[in-house]
Amino acid sequence: FPNPFDESINVNFNLNTSGTFSINIFDDLGKLVTQRNNVAGLGGFNTASIDTEQLSKGTYTLQIVFRDDRKAIKVIKIK
Repeated sequence: FPNPFDESINVNFNLNTSGTFSINIFDDLGKLVTQRNNVAGLGGFNTASIDTEQLSKGTYTLQIVFRDDRKAIKVIKIK
């Protein structure tokens, strides 16, 4: 995905098994600003696109939640 990003962000990741996952985006104060819940994913490589046009320019934390596993990365919105 592009990082920094603009109007949308594509999240690429691997899942060990098929199941549902969630993607959360938090602002720099820790407030949840965008989320996608119960997204179906297959075992292996997955891609999810998130519209971020409504977000202001700044730094965010993108979190992927799959069962009990949580991964987070910092991302930057440039426009």
